[in-house]
Amino acid sequence: MTTAQNLHRSFGFIERTEYPETEVPSQLRSQWLFMEKPLEDTTK
Repeated sequence: MTTAQNLHRSFGFIERTEYPETEVPSQLRSQWLFMEKPLEDTTK
């Protein structure tokens, strides 16, 4: 999944901790990489 992770990073996604409502089973979470993309404020 390195290629997919790099693609997401190239579009501005960053790594984050797991989010509270994740449905990933707890025994698999250490194998997952959670990412998010900060949104731009377009109201300025």
